[in-house]
Amino acid sequence: ADARHLAALTCKSLAPLTRRPFFGHGDAARTAQIRTYWYFAVQYLRRVELVDARGRAAQLAALVAHLHWTEPANLVLLELLTTSLLHTLCGADNDRTTTHDDRERALLLVLCNLFARKPLHPALLRAENTRASPSRVALGP
Repeated sequence: ADARHLAALTCKSLAPLTRRPFFGHGDAARTAQIRTYWYFAVQYLRRVELVDARGRAAQLAALVAHLHWTEPANLVLLELLTTSLLHTLCGADNDRTTTHDDRERALLLVLCNLFARKPLHPALLRAENTRASPSRVALGP
């Protein structure tokens, strides 16, 4: 009941924003679509605790906002940071079998797969076209 009350309060407080002229420019269908998206986005931000009940930024909101251009990778990073998955992936649970270099490599692979993905043309992936370079890393699919 408390969660429903907070959701209703959030929707009620954000409703005036969706009535502004920049929402849909008079097109009723577009306005309804934007309003639905807006409510979904706010509820999602509340669920992952980036926005509190009063609409203020909380916890890792600045990091997620700073990396907005990488969306949805910024939200995946948030999930990895708030759960212990990043520690597990990098073997940081005091496992003596993994070396410091292995943990660094695992972290680098995770971050590269999230933020540095650049599709390569299939011709560049052929063995005769690849050469060893410390500044180029081709990650598998």
